[in-house]
This record gives sequence, structure tokens and C-alpha cells, in this order.
Amino acid sequence: ERRERLHDALVQSHGADSLDFVEDPAFVGSSALRCYDAFIHPRSQGGLLAADKSTRARVIANQIVFHVRELRAYRAEWLRNTDAVIAASAPPAHPLTLVLDNMRSAENTGTIFRLAECAGLTEIITCGITPSPPHPALLKTAMGTDQRVRTRHIPSTLDAVAQLQAEGMRVCAAETAGGSASLFKLGAENPAKMGGSQLLSPPLAIILGNELVGVDARVLAKVDGVVHLPTFGQKNSLNVATCASVLVYEILRQWGKLDE
Repeated sequence: ERRERLHDALVQSHGADSLDFVEDPAFVGSSALRCYDAFIHPRSQGGLLAADKSTRARVIANQIVFHVRELRAYRAEWLRNTDAVIAASAPPAHPLTLVLDNMRSAENTGTIFRLAECAGLTEIITCGITPSPPHPALLKTAMGTDQRVRTRHIPSTLDAVAQLQAEGMRVCAAETAGGSASLFKLGAENPAKMGGSQLLSPPLAIILGNELVGVDARVLAKVDGVVHLPTFGQKNSLNVATCASVLVYEILRQWGKLDE
């Protein structure tokens, strides 16, 4: 009932598109969405009493719209500044792209941006619910590298795979699935040189998956190959940002880039 009241207040005061933020991944963790959730699911008796007041839905609707406009203005400014920095930067050093498939942690995503800048990667593509700049928690761990790495958001990871393959890029997933090849075994069988193994030859995109469920099975069915890092404990996976760091630098080693 509270959801209906809030939706009615938003539409009546600000138009039908005022609800777009609810399904927009860019607003995950935002003040607008927190305000929305707090009204619908009060966490205290006081919050419940306040939400049930007849005028409260309209007040919250106005607050939400303000937060939405504020974030969109901030994002627009961030994009302008980032485009200017990237335009003035040297071209990426290495033809390696990272695709983030529905990752949930902004902190992990920010760490991967920092990795991409340090390693001179081509681009980061965020997909699904993956936080993207300028998410505040992402910016904290990215340490300014978010404005020096080319990035775009593609809602569907399947669409991202199809686009990259159409551009002539080989796409591999990092996952401990059946048929997955050890990254280090590929390196041992193919001594470090430009191109490394055929599976990992440039230009290359690596897909990193959700922290809990990994890369979507539908995506695994479409990629050109699957690689993994060997593990020797009871857990069969590393933190995704840690995994990304090992993957990236081992691929660059196989390409002969670490001797330059």
C-alpha cells in the first residue's frame, strides 16, 4: 500500500518517467533509492507512523526527485570531466578489455578500475547491476583512476559479448566451470611471447562474474573459452578483484609485455 501511494505521488507530481530510477542500475545504493526503500519498508515504529501520514508520500516523492536530479547532474559533470581527461591521455597500452558481469560490490569494481589504469588496459564494460562511475564507493577504491579508464555500461552481458565478438575480439570468461583451462597451464604450454596462447591472443576481453554465483551460465555458453586460476584450499575461488589482478598480469606476461 505504501508503494502504491508513493508511486501515485511521484507520477502525479513529476510525471510517469519519475519512476525510471527504480530499475536503473546507476541508482543502486543512491540516496534516491535509499529514500524510496525507507518509505516502503520503515525500520522503526516512528518511521512506520510517519510513513502512514496522509501527506508523507508527497514529501518523500519530492525528496526522491531532488536526489535523482542531483545524481544525474553529478554524473553528467563527471562524464564531461572524464571525457576530457581521456581525450588528452595517451592511447591504452594493451588490447585487453574487462567485462564485469553483474558484480555487486562497488569496492571491488573500483579496485578493478585501479588495476585497469595501472596495467594500461583498453576498457572496462560494466553490465547488469555492476556499479559504474561515479558511484561514491567505487570512486573511493578507484583512487582517481575512474577518470583515466575508458568505460561504458551495457545492460546485458550477452549483448556485450556479441558486440565484442562482432568487433573481432576474442572473449573469454574467468570461471571454475567444467572445461575451464588453467591460465598458468596455457602459459607453460605457450612460452611468453606476443600473442601467448591462441585462446588468449589479443585483442582479448575477459569476463569477471558476480561475487556469489560467478559468470552467468548463458554467458559461458557464448564465450570463446573459459580460464581459471588453480586453487588448493577448500574454497575454489578468490575475491574477484584479486583474481582480476592475477589474470591481467599473467596475460600480459604471456604476451611478453612485462619485459618492456
